[in-house]
Amino acid sequence: MTDDASVDQQQVHQVQALLLRHSELIKGFIYTMVHSHADTDDVFQEVFLTATAKASDFQIGTNFLAWARAIARFKVLRHLADAKRRPRLGSAALEALADEREVQEDIGCQDWERERRFIQKCLGKLGPSSRRLVELRYVEDLMPREMATRLGRSVGGISVALAKVRSVLQRCLEHHGGTLLADQA
Repeated sequence: MTDDASVDQQQVHQVQALLLRHSELIKGFIYTMVHSHADTDDVFQEVFLTATAKASDFQIGTNFLAWARAIARFKVLRHLADAKRRPRLGSAALEALADEREVQEDIGCQDWERERRFIQKCLGKLGPSSRRLVELRYVEDLMPREMATRLGRSVGGISVALAKVRSVLQRCLEHHGGTLLADQA
């Protein structure tokens, strides 16, 4: 085995280890867009294969989650296009909602930070019950049926309330952050 091949193999192993270490965060990000555990697993598998194949593109020491999320975003959008579905919010908005689950890391992107502030502003404008729905759905990853049980409401009522909250967030984001939803066709 040559030194280059050895280095490449080490890189692959490091990237795979990082993928496994951060799998829950990456899956949480994917889930916020596909809304299905089975689809999340399918997309994560595609992310794993692509990241492994492109391991040499990743610079060890840089922000792995940003790199992995970029791959995941592409794979989710491809998955949704293949399924002839679209995310209800733009991928940047959904990514920021998914990021509620983790401690913020500096990913060195001023645009991302600006968009994140818009999203935080819009989330802050929600009332307590709407904010609770967002937290249960996107932070705790509960399905509407689980949310209904926890809140003592009907599944239909939860689904309608979530649709309204997403609509309010989308309008707010369009008003305050225009570019956030630009990737939604």
